[in-house]
Amino acid sequence: MPRLTKPPGLLDPLSIPDECWRSISMDFITDLPRTKRDVDSIWVVVDRLTKRYHFVPTTKTVNAEGVARLFIDNIWKLHGMPANIVSDRDRNFVSAFWQHVFKSIGTKLSMTVAHRAQGDGQTERMNRTLEEYLRCFVGPPQDAWKVHLANAEFAVNSTVNSSTKLALFEADLGYILLNPLQLASEQLESVP
Repeated sequence: MPRLTKPPGLLDPLSIPDECWRSISMDFITDLPRTKRDVDSIWVVVDRLTKRYHFVPTTKTVNAEGVARLFIDNIWKLHGMPANIVSDRDRNFVSAFWQHVFKSIGTKLSMTVAHRAQGDGQTERMNRTLEEYLRCFVGPPQDAWKVHLANAEFAVNSTVNSSTKLALFEADLGYILLNPLQLASEQLESVP
């Protein structure tokens, strides 16, 4: 009898992008304690080449139009339009997301069917790391996690990637950003 499904095996790895922010992956951390600003989730976006991250507070109920607005406000304005997005959201969500993105920037989108993207796991790994980081700084009632999100993003993007041997900021921007401790240290060294 013929097999109707492909035999299980290893996933084909995603190709490595050749430019920063041309291929991104995105995922959500949901069901966090609701903050005073009524957010309970984090939208995690990663550049697949440099591994630089953005952590954007949002709600679990955000729809494709809302994610499109977050994309325009937090990703597109800084990095331009990616050629590829890896996401585990369903096809209808991704289609509606792209429709809203292009409508927001005044461009007509005509979609064609492409190959199905396979997740590479890096965003899921970062989600676990980010949740652990936030737990270190947030005590009961655990609803103040949003105030630590910018520090978490800066810290993660300041770390050196084992494969590139560069800090994520450096791989993306071409230079290392100063953190407050480095700046204070430089100022103390210049005092006679």
